[in-house]
Amino acid sequence: MKLNWGHYIFISFAVFVLLILYMVFRSYQTNNDLVSEDYYVQELDYQTVIDKSKRADSLAQDIRWVSEAQGIKIIYPSQLNDIVGSIHLIRPSDKELDLRIDIQQDTANSQIIPMSALHRGKYIIQVDWSHEAVEYFTEGVVFVSE
Repeated sequence: MKLNWGHYIFISFAVFVLLILYMVFRSYQTNNDLVSEDYYVQELDYQTVIDKSKRADSLAQDIRWVSEAQGIKIIYPSQLNDIVGSIHLIRPSDKELDLRIDIQQDTANSQIIPMSALHRGKYIIQVDWSHEAVEYFTEGVVFVSE
């Protein structure tokens, strides 16, 4: 059977329709959770986060973190004691794996988030903290490899 131009148009149209149906099928299987349900309110209040971050940058020593075998070690500034606040570990790929922990300094001005509470992958770490009624904010990325 010899194909003429009408057959080619039909085949092209059928392939196009199948491609569109495949993309619709795949789009329903994709997880598209929001990072935060109240993102609009957080956007309106973002200037306070910018101000807190600038105050943290002006410190001689800011909060640091390192990934160790036992977990993520948060190292607080040595000159500041009695820090209060929270640590928010955001997992971009799955909001069910997000973690919020209160700051609990030990005698070495550090805190360890145990590896048992974490899963392998990328986390965005946000530390919202205050010392003597002055609020600070520190943010960064940490990779958990174990």
